[in-house]
Formats: sequence, C-alpha cells, structure tokens
Amino acid sequence: MPLEVEVKVRISQEQAQKVQEFLVQEASIQKQGEVTETDYYFNHPCRDFSETDEALRIRESKQETTITYKGKKLFAETKTREEIIVPIEQPERATQLLIALGFQKVAVVFKTRQVFKAKELIITMDNVPKLGIFMEFELHSSREQSPEKLDQELRERVNHFFKNLNLQLPSFISKSYLELLLEKKIDNNMPSSS
Repeated sequence: MPLEVEVKVRISQEQAQKVQEFLVQEASIQKQGEVTETDYYFNHPCRDFSETDEALRIRESKQETTITYKGKKLFAETKTREEIIVPIEQPERATQLLIALGFQKVAVVFKTRQVFKAKELIITMDNVPKLGIFMEFELHSSREQSPEKLDQELRERVNHFFKNLNLQLPSFISKSYLELLLEKKIDNNMPSSS
C-alpha cells in the first residue's frame, strides 16, 4: 500500500523568511523549483468524503497533471495515509468522466509551492491565498518500516529542523488545505474549465 507520510505546520511571514534563507543556503538541501498548483476536489456519489476522511482531486500545474486518491488519515497529528497518484494527460476528459459517474466538484484550492529536497525528505513552503503560509514535510522511504515508525521519525525530524533554526515548533496540522478553507467557510470560486 503506497503511503503518504506527511506533517504540516503553519508559519508566520517572519518565520518563512528565516526558513527560506536556511533552505536556500543549506548545502544538503536542494531547491527543486517553484510551482503553482490548482487542485480540484470531488465528492463521491455514494459516500461523503468529508465524513469518511478521504479525498479525490485532480491537480494541475505547468509540470504535470495528476489524479489522486487519499485514504483516511491513520494518526491524529499527521497526514499519514494511503495515497494513489496517477498521471493524466487530459484533465478536462477526466473531469467529465468523474462527473458522468456521479462525482461532484466541491472546491478548488490554489497555491504557490516552493519545493526542496533533503535525501528522502521533501520540504515544501506553500503560500495559500486566504489561508497563509505553510510548510509540509513528506517522508519518502523505501525502508520496510511500519506507518507508526515512519510517522514518529518524521515528527522527530521536523522538531529537529525547527530547533536548528532556534524557532518554536508550530503545532502540527492534520487537516488538508481543502478542510481548512471549508472550515473558514471561504468561497472557493471554481473556474468552469476543469
């Protein structure tokens, strides 16, 4: 089962500047680039994903377009869960297919993302309009470890990261950007194209 092992924290503008300077200067961390992503979220015709803690989205960027299913989160503080990602070449047709099957578009999330890599750790700094600045730490490991051990290792690495910068560790956020936007009842204007 492919797993997403991820920690998310909200950071201030001040913290973001300090963190960004560190990420750019640290020799062991490589900047992978900057990308603007648009995520279109869908709800299942027979079950409510907001109740089952699942997600289905089409993500579009200049680099690639994918369709992603995310299973129920396994732990309270982090976003460790099953994740299936499939590249697609025709997002409009994929959207038409989902709608024909009874799925409904529920929201769209825009963000600008800076991506950094440190060995098997992917670090992103996300600017999400109407929500703020966030960092996500995602562990990609080929080691045969239990989800519990990977989850614990990632949380420890994130703690260490903020301690190194003499910054107080922000609270872990287990909610997705979609959940945070819906929680704030922010109107997500969806373009009609896809």
